[in-house]
Amino acid sequence: MWPFSARYNKVPSVLGDEASFEGSEEEEADHAQPSDTVFQGHHKRPGAKQVLPVLLVLSNIALFAFSAYNLNHAGKLLHVQGAASSDENAEYRRADLNEDLKKTSAYSPIFDSLNLNPKMLTFNGALRDNSSIWRKPPSPEVDKAWDYLATEGLELITVSSDDLRKSGKDPEKCVKAPTSWGEGSDAYIAQIETFHQIHCLNELRKSMYYDYYYKTPPNELYTSHKAHCVHMLLQVIMCSADVGLISHNWVHNERIQEPKTRPMADFNMVKKCRDFDALLDWAREKGTKDLSRKWKLLKHEPGMPIVPGDGYA
Repeated sequence: MWPFSARYNKVPSVLGDEASFEGSEEEEADHAQPSDTVFQGHHKRPGAKQVLPVLLVLSNIALFAFSAYNLNHAGKLLHVQGAASSDENAEYRRADLNEDLKKTSAYSPIFDSLNLNPKMLTFNGALRDNSSIWRKPPSPEVDKAWDYLATEGLELITVSSDDLRKSGKDPEKCVKAPTSWGEGSDAYIAQIETFHQIHCLNELRKSMYYDYYYKTPPNELYTSHKAHCVHMLLQVIMCSADVGLISHNWVHNERIQEPKTRPMADFNMVKKCRDFDALLDWAREKGTKDLSRKWKLLKHEPGMPIVPGDGYA
């Protein structure tokens, strides 16, 4: 494969600036020379006059095929200005990234911006295991780890109107980032779904330790928020419809009732996983900085579309 990278921002011309289908002076001189004729029996082998035109045609065909190949692969480099307004801030995306993932996923500009490089990993499926910080009882350290994973405070990125349309959304109804954010005139605020899902999972985790995280009895908003999270995660699970196989092992455990040796599910699943660490690093780098201050700059102006509030709060 031709080694294209993000630094290429121009589709090569088919012929180049100096390329030509005309022969060189040397080729013209060759045409002018008398042919070198050799007889073998009754067959006459063509001389330079006959061979050179054929070679010229074949070389031009090869040149065209090579240029067409380059043009096809260069076409995969999508120059997306997005929210950027100057060449130095322009982002170049590679449409050849994550080709297999795109076949089973809805559109996302991230597929063209970051190699998610799926690889085989083994889950930790233990029933009782506090070695992972994600399973430990609440503490400032645990909360900080979850907030980092959910990109709290950096959860917003900006995307272009074209990105929204390709995602099935109408940009006219979407909130635009004000120009004071410095993201250009075609910037719309958005979240990456994975990090909202982690946020929801974290909310359910907190509900396991209600007295630690909440000082008042649960109200309607609390219940609705948790129900929203349960429903969102359910829909994600049903959408992905994981068909991985959970095998069973014969397990002996003295802490369980008889029989102490019994078949148990082995949840240490081997999965092909996208590179979450790369996505997390990318999201934290691209996330809108100083969000709490910038959020206050979002103002509804007369004429901006408003959608019904049912289901939003």
